[in-house]
Amino acid sequence: MKTTKLFQSIFLFSLFLCCLAACSEDDAPRLSPIQETTMEGDASTLQIDLTRSDWRIASVTDLNGYPPIGSNTQLEGPGTVDYGWATIKREKENTLIIETEDNFDGTERSFIINLEMKTGFYKEQIVIHQKICENLYRIESIEYSVEEGDGVEEAGTKPDKSTYKDENLGNTTGKHDYYPFINEWTEYAFIPDDHSDEIFKGIDPEKRSIYLPERIEDGKVVVGQQQLFFINQGKYYKEDELRYKHFEVDIVGMKWNIYTSTIYYKQLQVTFTATLSRPGSDTKKISKGKFTQRYPYGCSEIHHEVKDSLED
Repeated sequence: MKTTKLFQSIFLFSLFLCCLAACSEDDAPRLSPIQETTMEGDASTLQIDLTRSDWRIASVTDLNGYPPIGSNTQLEGPGTVDYGWATIKREKENTLIIETEDNFDGTERSFIINLEMKTGFYKEQIVIHQKICENLYRIESIEYSVEEGDGVEEAGTKPDKSTYKDENLGNTTGKHDYYPFINEWTEYAFIPDDHSDEIFKGIDPEKRSIYLPERIEDGKVVVGQQQLFFINQGKYYKEDELRYKHFEVDIVGMKWNIYTSTIYYKQLQVTFTATLSRPGSDTKKISKGKFTQRYPYGCSEIHHEVKDSLED
């Protein structure tokens, strides 16, 4: 009986020590004086001075607790954690420096820094939010040049097929206008050297209209007269004269007339250098890369086939 009471006393004493340790950790001052904060939408820096130095970054996650795919966000000592649009630096034992990029995502964004002590069980979080950036860039200038690898080359073909039936002709043969280029777009793309589309996110929609290159003449880029948005890729009708070019072909009344041809394409490539600026600021961005444009320029001889039914 005395032995049983002794074990009970030891158990109760151990439980008391565990509760005491837990209470001690809960009552300890926070590592960070900041539990949650919101940073401005422009690129900015925040320094957080921590109360102790024997801590580690266990992880950096989104608000749902998920870390970025393929990235290691743990940090035991001095170093840097890259969270994509934010960088978390530990240059000193008791200091965190958070650097954010301009937020052009169109919505507020956030992440959580999960801290824990290297010994014991104490953990805490710092929640960082960033507002939307309202200070957008404008296109100050965009220049085109012909550099190594630039020029014009053949860019493949595409089949075209049109089907018509004219019951007004009766059993006679008449003439029909065939437009092989009527629905053929010119496709273009701006490809920055770093292959990122970040430059296109931060431009004021009202300040991003530009003129596109049209051709290379005597080694120089000739710019067209049509204004379009500066976007990473798009399409438009480059040449109305070609778009509405038509060929007079025979058409047999009361029959299905099938016209087929092959559309020929070329691709223009030049180098672009875009300079972006912000109103009331000396901050500028320079982006250089390639502009490509794939466009139709001709077609093969038109083949005409006549059928009683399209199911034949």
